[in-house]
Amino acid sequence: MVLHRYEGLSYQEIAEATGSSVAAVESRLHRARKKMQQFLSAYVEKN
Repeated sequence: MVLHRYEGLSYQEIAEATGSSVAAVESRLHRARKKMQQFLSAYVEKN
């Protein structure tokens, strides 16, 4: 997420930098966003 959101790298650039396919990068970013959403939702509910 950091490479895409904060460093501004495209999925293709991330794939090249990590030696992964673009599909793998997309999948990993999707899962990371989902986990972040779950974490933040739980945090908001607690507070």
